[in-house]
Amino acid sequence: MGVFTKIGDLLKSTQKEVIDQKNTFKNDLPRDYLPSNWHFKRITDELLASYGFATNADVYAMISMIAFKSSEIPINFLRPNYKGEQVIDTSSDAYGLLYEDKEQGYKSKIIEMMTNILTTGDLYIEKVNSFSGSTPERLSVLRSASVKTELNANGDTIALMYCENSKYRRIDYDNVIHIELYDPLYNPYNKGLSPLQAGYQVLTASNDLQLAASSLYKNQGSSVLLSDNSGSMNGDDESKDLQRALNSRIGGAGKAGQVTVTSADVALHNLGMSSRDLELIKSQPIKLRQMCNIYGVDSSFFNDPDNKTYNNRKTAEKALINNGVKPKFELIIEGIERDFRKAENVSLEFDYSGLDCLQEDQRERAEKDVIVSNGIIGVLQSGLLPAQQIQVLVDVWGYTIEDAKKIVF
Repeated sequence: MGVFTKIGDLLKSTQKEVIDQKNTFKNDLPRDYLPSNWHFKRITDELLASYGFATNADVYAMISMIAFKSSEIPINFLRPNYKGEQVIDTSSDAYGLLYEDKEQGYKSKIIEMMTNILTTGDLYIEKVNSFSGSTPERLSVLRSASVKTELNANGDTIALMYCENSKYRRIDYDNVIHIELYDPLYNPYNKGLSPLQAGYQVLTASNDLQLAASSLYKNQGSSVLLSDNSGSMNGDDESKDLQRALNSRIGGAGKAGQVTVTSADVALHNLGMSSRDLELIKSQPIKLRQMCNIYGVDSSFFNDPDNKTYNNRKTAEKALINNGVKPKFELIIEGIERDFRKAENVSLEFDYSGLDCLQEDQRERAEKDVIVSNGIIGVLQSGLLPAQQIQVLVDVWGYTIEDAKKIVF
């Protein structure tokens, strides 16, 4: 068989393989414009918790920061009084379950709630010893990575199988408050979508980079190799003698930056990191920023060397609260409130008054309100005709004609 015949057969074989791949790709995937190597792989909660939160330093730092910051925000329990006004009520059962738990304090409970939902996308709170809708003795936060769901024939969750001390315990789903992050894809386990699932490729790359960097530093060893060009050195003993003499001559902090001169016929070989190794190390901040995007926090909190634009720390903290804390924390409290509103006519609200980074906005709004009020008073006391006053309120202060008329008349 000639060379050209072999080449022709190879081209035909390759062309057939490409056609088969295209046909398989169109049949398997819903959109034929996706790349041929694209696929969705659902990662288990156990792997996300161990490979993400428990192993990756960046993920641990982000989730911990958001969780601990959430625990600093108190929650007020409100109940309508005889006038129908919402007033703070500390006598409700819901208040006692969060704030007066003898086994676990409020902050610790909130930290566990946030850590679970940020790691796996699910939060399971067991209502301990709750019978027929009665008030439970306490609220126990379950480790969501240790939860398996039990479904009925219709695909509805009827119970949880919770692994505790290497044993599974069955918990009726009616005795559980389940809060989940929305998953737009079909989930056969009735669970939420973890942020780490959405960023799993980033997480994998980040772990691989950290492992590679660790190996580089671990195997770094000596940075310079000194070799004898004269050929007069015999055996390991003479090499060790030279090593000791060299260390005593050039070693020590007091000799840092000095130039050492020798008449020996030796050569120096640099054993430092290669340019490829250095590029590997430099790519770590990119993965850090991508992970920060997933959790809605700024990378300046985590020593990103190229992101030092947040000179105003309060501005950075405000972004952390608004983007990282509020969305998930308010979702959790909304779920708890919805459950207890069935038994008690209570509502929950956040008290952000203790966060200085958010108080500046309120002060700015208050100052603007004072300026606007003084401006309106000035217009009304100016002696202008009502029609002129309305026009000033519209042109200068931005009111609509209807609102300006209400103010003037």
